Amino acid sequence: MEAPLVKKCEKYIELWSVSWAEVASFILKLNGHEVISSDIEVGYDDPYTIQPSTVADIRKKSIEAGIPLLTALKGEGWTDEQLQGITEDIAAASDLKAQTELSAAQAMQQAMRAANESL
Repeated sequence: MEAPLVKKCEKYIELWSVSWAEVASFILKLNGHEVISSDIEVGYDDPYTIQPSTVADIRKKSIEAGIPLLTALKGEGWTDEQLQGITEDIAAASDLKAQTELSAAQAMQQAMRAANESL
């Protein structure tokens, strides 16, 4: 269902790229920079879309194949700032898990002491 729309987008990208390069060249010339339009590369977003569930599935399979999470995220185009944020989130979650496990162990130990004292 998406393929015809993508094809149409690709057609327009090809059609308009030359015109936009000429416009950019003209604007640069107005600003005192002589650049020929063939030296200008017009950039467009990729017309293909990937569903979030597909991205998640690809990431999961990459990690299962042994690719570290941060490497997989870099491959998806995450910025250094985003990677730093997820690293901090992972560290915080790990600390919380350790605290929770310690609290559970302490609670069990107290319950066992209480049970032993009542004997």
